[in-house]
Amino acid sequence: SPEQALAAPTLEAAEVASAVAPVHAGVGARARPLASPVRVTSFDAVGELFANLERLRGRLAADVRTYQQALDRTRAADAAKREFLAAVSHELRTPLNSILGFAQVLLESDLTKDQADDVRLILAGGSQLKDLIEDILDLSMIESGQLELRFAPCSLAELVEELVDIHQAQVRERGVELGAEIIGEIPPVVCDRRRIGQV
Repeated sequence: SPEQALAAPTLEAAEVASAVAPVHAGVGARARPLASPVRVTSFDAVGELFANLERLRGRLAADVRTYQQALDRTRAADAAKREFLAAVSHELRTPLNSILGFAQVLLESDLTKDQADDVRLILAGGSQLKDLIEDILDLSMIESGQLELRFAPCSLAELVEELVDIHQAQVRERGVELGAEIIGEIPPVVCDRRRIGQV
């Protein structure tokens, strides 16, 4: 039977122990009598085997449940994070779009050169802030592998000048002068303008 086949090695080991024990008990003055061999039955061996298998199965099932619970918590946290970022970006973009729209209307009105330059800085800074808000959303998209680049013709000279104007006030407070010199004509390139600006 299957039980006998599984228990055979254990029973043979028990029989060998029974045969060897009396021999060793009488060898030499310092030899100690071995403990009486315990007779292992087929029922005992198979029962212990299945008990061990059951314990292993229980531990494996517990490990699987723990892993699944951790995975569920991670997925729930990722979903909550994406919802939070989407809500925050919406709350920020709504008033920012109004500011940019008003600045654009103001730029088309009768302004002095200095006033027009100031409004252009507002537009440039607002556009950069809008890009930063988009970057927050990009973080979750990067994690999920869904980030896409948006390629379009771009003037690198205009982009560099715009970035210099945006950061000019920040570096001036630290006593640093920021400038850029563009030599020669740079042909338009096809790229993701916002990503280039981030670099």
